[in-house]
Amino acid sequence: MKGLTPAEIKAALLLRGVSQTEIAEAARVERSRVSEVINGRRTTRRIREAVAKALGRDVEAIWPDEIYRRPSGRIVKRAGFKL
Repeated sequence: MKGLTPAEIKAALLLRGVSQTEIAEAARVERSRVSEVINGRRTTRRIREAVAKALGRDVEAIWPDEIYRRPSGRIVKRAGFKL
């Protein structure tokens, strides 16, 4: 399963007319946090859900690694596994 690249996410947001600032306001976080999630520097589930909602897609369709999220919040993949 292949997710979206940061450029694809940004393009999809642009096509839908949604800004990162609007997502940040809806999620009650700073805009920089949304940018960090989109660019792969953070993996916050709540922000990923807000981005997915803005795009009208499932979180797992954008970030396939979400299927490996443990209840603790960590994402743990098997060794040697590539998405």
